Amino acid sequence: MHKLTKVTGVEHVDACVEITGVPTADIAACRNCGNTSAAVRSSYVRRLRDLPVLAELPGVHAVVRRFRCRARDCLRVIFSKPLNWLAKRYAQRTNRVTQVLKSVVMAMTSALGTEPALKLGMRASSSTLLRTISRSRPEVPALRVLGIYDFAMRHGRTYGTLLCDLESGKPVDVLLDRAAELVAK
Repeated sequence: MHKLTKVTGVEHVDACVEITGVPTADIAACRNCGNTSAAVRSSYVRRLRDLPVLAELPGVHAVVRRFRCRARDCLRVIFSKPLNWLAKRYAQRTNRVTQVLKSVVMAMTSALGTEPALKLGMRASSSTLLRTISRSRPEVPALRVLGIYDFAMRHGRTYGTLLCDLESGKPVDVLLDRAAELVAK
């Protein structure tokens, strides 16, 4: 697994290989305040699907520790150490499976993408493949400098407002009115 995780068990159950890993790190940093804590409150098991191993579907069981944040002014009382190297937060599949599913969908349309995924030993419906692609789109950075320009569509009668990202120089939106309330929204 990962250098911060120790494999504690590998079992063969109902045509599945179950791999259990326990973290070896004794401290973690709070996502809100950044303070480190060694106060382990509890733990839970994350169950993830991974790529097939020798035609068997593996289930990865990662034990995640919950820590107490000791900072008095931090709003987060309990936090867990993220497993970003293994899977994103709330994901049911490992990052490896997500990458393979993305390449399957990129190579084919969504309706045809399920068949190669099944041949690779991964169960995924066409809607799962489409969700995987839509979630992997690059995030648009937040606007920092917004330019507002009002213009006349019909001189003296109809006006509009153009919103531009001044850092990239690209238009963001065109509003069909120049009222201050609409621009503020």
